[in-house]
Amino acid sequence: SELYGARLAVFQSGTFQPIISYKRLFGMHNAETLVSRESDISNQFRCYMRYKGSTSLFKKRSPVLYKTMTQVIMEIVPMSPRHVLVLCPSYEFKDELAPYVYDYIEENKMDTKILEETRSTSSEEMSSLLIHAKQPYVVLAIVAGKLAEGVEVVHRGNSLISMVIMAGLPVAPPSKDKAIVRMAMTHAARDKKAAQQFMMQIP
Repeated sequence: SELYGARLAVFQSGTFQPIISYKRLFGMHNAETLVSRESDISNQFRCYMRYKGSTSLFKKRSPVLYKTMTQVIMEIVPMSPRHVLVLCPSYEFKDELAPYVYDYIEENKMDTKILEETRSTSSEEMSSLLIHAKQPYVVLAIVAGKLAEGVEVVHRGNSLISMVIMAGLPVAPPSKDKAIVRMAMTHAARDKKAAQQFMMQIP
């Protein structure tokens, strides 16, 4: 690969994270690596919070987990002035979480609308609904789904989504095939840690 002799590598997509993993996999140990930022975010306020009390690991998924996660999400939602995007690891995870969200809203008599991303709905349909909505929605979407992959819900130059909640990480189900691929990646990269990080980024 020509990348092995590169002196400079410029990545122009947020999917190339973490950079250090790609540098190891592509053998660019001596290359200077930069990230191109296409937009000016100096006038935007961003706050990142992490909740340690929940996980999306397969072996720990249970009604108790979904109920706890719902409580955390719905306590944060009222703080958002616009739509809230809740990104789930998969459609299956979203389908398990959704009933608890609906129950929470009903039990607490909240005037909150829910929009679920499904395999059949289009990004245009969802975007149109959110743009013309008269009140904020909680959008249950998928990490690698229609609203999360490069689609921005924007009206008159402003994003209509003011909060994004990650309801777990998109970790692929453990399987023999994954183990084989991980071994091949480790052999190709000659770096076990880099191969594991790469597979976490692209499950």
